[in-house]
Amino acid sequence: MKKAILLFAAAVATISLCSAGTINIGTYGVSAGATFLEQDSVDNCGFGTKSVQCTGAGFFAPTILDLTSLSLTAGSTITLTAGGSLNYGNSTVLPAVLDAVFSTSNTLNPSNVATRVPGAAAVGLPSGLTSPVTSTFYGLNNDIAQDFKVTTSGITFTIPNGALYLFIGISDSFMADNSGNVSINITETIQNTPEPATYFMMLGGLGALALARKFRA
Repeated sequence: MKKAILLFAAAVATISLCSAGTINIGTYGVSAGATFLEQDSVDNCGFGTKSVQCTGAGFFAPTILDLTSLSLTAGSTITLTAGGSLNYGNSTVLPAVLDAVFSTSNTLNPSNVATRVPGAAAVGLPSGLTSPVTSTFYGLNNDIAQDFKVTTSGITFTIPNGALYLFIGISDSFMADNSGNVSINITETIQNTPEPATYFMMLGGLGALALARKFRA
């Protein structure tokens, strides 16, 4: 009987451990020239070898996602995955690599401001995953400490405290000559909690085992 009780308890523990799952939050488009970093004045749609997609200021606008509207909060475990491909202006098409940052607000300063995302929040990524994005095309050092890279392999972490928005751009040093179709996908990892009735059923089973042991003694 003792063995039966141990097996039952092990089964309950296994059910609890296997209750994690994922929810697909959605896939969102990102402009081929999107950036939330400071831009050089030459990086505009008047550039000589500009992209055919570069037709105005909107080409450079980053995708800004409202985490609250996506039912995502600080502490949520999410996976970000880049999708699509880019021509970075050299006729070579490569898988998209994105630049992202969490923020406490959706404020985006003008393109000539060094700190365009004043509410940028650190994400606490493991060493080697932060993004040293620097627009070196014209010697502009515009990297910010809080941004990080998102590749087609995906990256998983928890949303930092205070983060309410996610800014997404392209990981590149010059935007005006970019072209392609790019997106970002978000999934959330959740830990399912068994319904109360499940606990009662498990407790009832343990009680029945204990009672059977008592009568057998």
